[in-house]
Amino acid sequence: MRQRHRFFEYGFEPLLFLIIVIALIVPVFKIQALTVSPIRIELEGNPGETVKGELTLSNESDGFQTFYTVSQNFEARGESGAPNFVTGTEGLATWITAPENLDLKPNEYRERIPFEIKIPMEAEPGGHFAAIFWTTNPPSDIESGVAIGVKVGTLILLRVSGDIEEGGGIIEFSTIDKQKIYLHRPINFFYRFRNDGADRIKPDGTANIRNLLGIRSDSLPPNSIEGNILPDSIRLFEFTWEGRGLSQKEPTNWFSVFWLNVNNEWHNFGIGRYSVKLSLDYGADKQLHSEAKYVFWILPWHLSLVAIIILIILYFVGRREILSYNEWIVRRTIKHMNQLKEAARRYGGKKKV
Repeated sequence: MRQRHRFFEYGFEPLLFLIIVIALIVPVFKIQALTVSPIRIELEGNPGETVKGELTLSNESDGFQTFYTVSQNFEARGESGAPNFVTGTEGLATWITAPENLDLKPNEYRERIPFEIKIPMEAEPGGHFAAIFWTTNPPSDIESGVAIGVKVGTLILLRVSGDIEEGGGIIEFSTIDKQKIYLHRPINFFYRFRNDGADRIKPDGTANIRNLLGIRSDSLPPNSIEGNILPDSIRLFEFTWEGRGLSQKEPTNWFSVFWLNVNNEWHNFGIGRYSVKLSLDYGADKQLHSEAKYVFWILPWHLSLVAIIILIILYFVGRREILSYNEWIVRRTIKHMNQLKEAARRYGGKKKV
């Protein structure tokens, strides 16, 4: 009698049938790739004026694609700097005019795609923010909430000229986790900056680190990403006093952990009290200023312990060598004096004869 395979013995026939059916009826979706540049455009205009700009669009897929445009306003989401896109019937998104759709051949690269912004006469002076999205779904699908496809966009930061209120400043500055004592670099800092004005703020400045003697150890850029802070929001920035020569080996026991710390403390040597002064300029003409200060300590105790042990060894070894040397000098001196006495005795005896 023919035996059944264990697969069927356990009653997996329905599962096998289901897998075959799914494989036959489910279509294969091709990954669609789309690139838009630049990712951010900063513009300025007067009420009643039309401002123009250009985009570049690239279809990186192997198929013909039709891309549709959708504009949305955005605001700050939390303190990360990430935009929160919102729909509405007013604001910058409704001032933007761009091509409704664009057909691109496989791997086609299209430059100088125009768009324009018609600023209303009653537009409030200050910052207005929106994004122009390109998507593979028609606007009707997006509005209905059933759209699934590619969606990439460019952020539009518009400044409407006029009497614009500016204000804000640093509200917190510290190290990550507010740590005060470190063994060595790297050391990670953060600061929170509040914008109380009507337009975006891009703080610019330096973070100067000085040691116990007041000598500058380093100068760091606190906004290397050139991030903006939207009106009536707070943004958190991070920067790092980088280390060097850091070992990438994974320690396996306490001994390797100890010597790993010795290595890192040696290549990133620092000791004692350090202060970092954060100085930032902001505003349309960088005429506003805000600063903060933070104090921390570097205590490389692993390296210090090794140095102390070496000094103790050198002390005892050196002391013994010095004592041995002194004894050798004394013996040599005594021997030399005895030789002189013997020579004097012999010379004196010859003289009497």
